[in-house]
Amino acid sequence: MTGKEEWLRLKEYKEFEKALAAGLQMPDGSMMQTDQIQAAEATVHYAIFSGTTLLEHGASPYNHDQFPYILYGAYKDDDQNRWFGAITMQKDPQIGLNTIRRQLTHLLQTAPRGILMHESGAIMNIEDYEERGADPTYHMEILPGKLDKVKFSQQPQISPIYQHLDSMNNQAMKDAAGVQDEMMGVQQSSREPGVTVQARYETGMAVLYIIFQNYRKSRKQAHMQLLSMIQQYVTDETVVRIEGQTGIELVQINSQMNPQIEGWNDISSAKFDLDYEEASIGAMTRQGVARVLGEYAQTNPGAIPPKLLLEYSNVPYSTKMEIQQASQQAQESAAIAQQQEAVLAEREILIKEYDAETKRLAVTQKTEETNQPRKEE
Repeated sequence: MTGKEEWLRLKEYKEFEKALAAGLQMPDGSMMQTDQIQAAEATVHYAIFSGTTLLEHGASPYNHDQFPYILYGAYKDDDQNRWFGAITMQKDPQIGLNTIRRQLTHLLQTAPRGILMHESGAIMNIEDYEERGADPTYHMEILPGKLDKVKFSQQPQISPIYQHLDSMNNQAMKDAAGVQDEMMGVQQSSREPGVTVQARYETGMAVLYIIFQNYRKSRKQAHMQLLSMIQQYVTDETVVRIEGQTGIELVQINSQMNPQIEGWNDISSAKFDLDYEEASIGAMTRQGVARVLGEYAQTNPGAIPPKLLLEYSNVPYSTKMEIQQASQQAQESAAIAQQQEAVLAEREILIKEYDAETKRLAVTQKTEETNQPRKEE
């Protein structure tokens, strides 16, 4: 309108859109009215300053047009619009637990011992008891017939409420974190069925869904920026190593920059899709899946590929690779042996056909000789 660039906030830009759609009076008195307005675009700028001195500023040098810092937050408080970690919800139970145990330690240290009560003269070595009563090897001598005249007063008992509060605060921290004993491998009962343990494990993972979901979003955003920066700054010919389910592969990039020639691998002009699995697979979950697959494979032989069973088995990655290589070699050897057997079988068929043809020719020749008229002498 004025030929000059003006920066507006998003709220001001929306008000400008409404005013322009309704009709805006120009400085020369004419009216401008249109609803075809270019959509607002968010841009990122940077500034380097020292104190109140601006050293440098400009548009972001990155191609991804995003703020180049990623927030990894566990939970968000929508009321206060702030993020907090997994430890925040465990602070109050931990403070209560520390207070209870501190009070319990104080009571144990200051609780009086049982008081010795006896009739005068019932104990023969009372002075020795006063000096060595705390010695674990000390023994007390009592006059004959005076055993019922000596007794100790009952020591004050500590209230069982401390034990109850201790266990309650411990469980409160586990509930807040979503990490129960089953997830830490702590066995509570030897007779508890595995299905029950698995159910509690999955319940704990349901509590942890929010924190893992937020972590997934942060990782996805961070790796999208990383891929964008790789495309922007990795321009030289490079060989990268990729590890996956098929093993380790070496991939060459930026060696052929012409898209018209075969082998074009310029990553700067490519587009990538990035996603993360939301399913939580732990050791116990993998064991459960492997058990189900094993049972199904026993009842339905050949229905489950051995590679799938190996994928869910809890063995090191290097061991899986060795097993896969051995299995592949065994399959190749079996294929070679099968091919050799097929060649031998084909040769045997040819030999049998040759023998049959030889016999047929012999029979035909003999028949012809028999049917030929004989010359009389």
